[in-house]
Amino acid sequence: MALHEQATSPAMSQVENRLAKQIAAGDSLYYEVTASYASGRVAPDSLYLRWQSVTNGSHGSITIWNTRNARKPR
Repeated sequence: MALHEQATSPAMSQVENRLAKQIAAGDSLYYEVTASYASGRVAPDSLYLRWQSVTNGSHGSITIWNTRNARKPR
């Protein structure tokens, strides 16, 4: 899957690093990533990340756009 550098770092890596710290502290997580593709495109337009703690029920989600600045296109 082809992603712009700004989509993967820092946008996606910030979320994944935060989740890694939770796991290192003993938390268990459900983690899901869903790619959204426009018709006929090879690379995704966006990634939807969703997570939930099995340990304490905390949860979150974020959409990361596959653009040069990792922001939603206008």
